[in-house]
Amino acid sequence: MCRTRTFTRRTDIARKSLFPRPWLEALEDRLVPASSILVAPGNVKALIAAINQADITVGGATIELAPNSTYDLTAVDNYWYGPNGLPPITNNVIIHGNGSTIVNSGPDYFRFFIVSGGSSLSGNANLPAGNLELDNLTLQGGTARGGSSGHGGGGLGAGGAIFNMGTLTLKGDTLFANNAIGGQSGVTVLGDGGGGQGESAQGNLGGGFGGGFSRRFPK
Repeated sequence: MCRTRTFTRRTDIARKSLFPRPWLEALEDRLVPASSILVAPGNVKALIAAINQADITVGGATIELAPNSTYDLTAVDNYWYGPNGLPPITNNVIIHGNGSTIVNSGPDYFRFFIVSGGSSLSGNANLPAGNLELDNLTLQGGTARGGSSGHGGGGLGAGGAIFNMGTLTLKGDTLFANNAIGGQSGVTVLGDGGGGQGESAQGNLGGGFGGGFSRRFPK
């Protein structure tokens, strides 16, 4: 009697062991690192654009300045609580200076940074609070100058280099030749209103932040 043996089942088992079915492994949550923005040497427009981008990036961003470069600011960017040379900080922003310098060579008076405290500036919804960290950076020549008046008081000059209302961290930075100067009283050519933080008296009305800021919300 002839017996026939089949190996079909064993062959199938062997095949399955050699070619296992793919499966997915659940991993723990991982946070995506904050964005990093590189700024070319001495390019002020790129620096301003980088801060604006960091302000709208979810979670904030890190800005890398070129090593040992000079960023020479010559004009006012905005009038948040007086003139500022760079956009306001309304997010988590880290700037690695890498030995570089941001300088105000004039002719305008302005500070470099304002860090938002999250308060409303025009009765609209509150702004986000800012968090600024500066590493290995020099800020030179910033000036916050309060407005003057004929018979009223002089305005406040707040923050020669940085006016911080949020959170500020400085690591290995140098602040050199920055000034906060209050406005004067008794300037005969001015009106009776008091001086503002960035604007002198306007007739019998007090001065504002400058640049028409007290009359419109900045874009």
